[in-house]
Amino acid sequence: MRHMPLEEEEEGGGNSPTKGNQHDGGHDMGDNPPSGHEDIRAEAEPGWKAEPLAGPGEDPVEGEVSNGCEADHTRSVKGEHGRVSPSTRADGTRDVVVTFAEDAGEKGKRAKTEHSLPKLESTWDFVKKKSVILPMLGYMMLRLVAVGLDDLIPLFLSTPRENGGMAFRTEGVGMAMLGQGVMLVAHVIFFFPMMQRRYGTLQLFAISAIASPFMFLSFPLLPYFQDSVPTWVLWVLVQLCLAVKVFAFSTGFTSVMMLVNNSAPRRIIGTINGVGQSAAAFSSACAPAIAGSLFGWSLEEGHVFPFDFHFAFFVFAVLSLGLGAISWGFDKKSGERYSEEG
Repeated sequence: MRHMPLEEEEEGGGNSPTKGNQHDGGHDMGDNPPSGHEDIRAEAEPGWKAEPLAGPGEDPVEGEVSNGCEADHTRSVKGEHGRVSPSTRADGTRDVVVTFAEDAGEKGKRAKTEHSLPKLESTWDFVKKKSVILPMLGYMMLRLVAVGLDDLIPLFLSTPRENGGMAFRTEGVGMAMLGQGVMLVAHVIFFFPMMQRRYGTLQLFAISAIASPFMFLSFPLLPYFQDSVPTWVLWVLVQLCLAVKVFAFSTGFTSVMMLVNNSAPRRIIGTINGVGQSAAAFSSACAPAIAGSLFGWSLEEGHVFPFDFHFAFFVFAVLSLGLGAISWGFDKKSGERYSEEG
């Protein structure tokens, strides 16, 4: 509702309303409203027409005149989508009450549109979906085996040779980890984007899952070369094993996080990520305890192959097979951004 002031016509006839078509000193309303109604006509919709009211002083549209207003005119202007009605306040100020009515067709169209809107699924509905559970399981399993290997490698490199280790000193272990860090930065910045554009997210996660078991099995082989190759060749072999680790886990983590983000709409992706991070944090807390306990147990006297220093690597290699099973469960749509439209 809008109020528009009318120009006061100061003529000798007085301001009291009269019945019929007379207004303010005898001006004939007829089919043309008085001069103050020119602005009303401009505001009305095309197709307006004048309609007489039942009597003077009556509100043209019941309940639409604001407080303090009394209808003073005998005619209102009605258009296709609303009504324009002059009125006079108690203090003598003249206003125009403009009431817009919603077209029945528009109302029906709006109701039909609202009825046809799809019902949005809740967060719990998404958490129960396979397309959401699989990426979170993949992330949880990847964190378990990756953190477990991060715990095993320093222990393995620093273990005395008689116990199956490589007897590296602290600086040797540090240099090995430094080389791994350099390769990790180079892989994330340069190599992964190129591979992702060429192979796609799903294929990269599958490649990472396939490479993980072989990577676990490669580390226990290093002590067998320690006496038969030059030192620099041994270091090359160590860095090659770490390069496979960087490729498998860096590719796997980046891919699985993209799959998690693709599994749900943006409105709840924060919650889905939170659930995934909580599950991954639990597996990350368990991994060092499992890896350290298994490796320490394998070093005890009396254990022979495969329960010697190989044992912890074999256990985590078997666990990493779960990544392959998870990668087979994804469908093609998992690599695309989720959309709630149609």
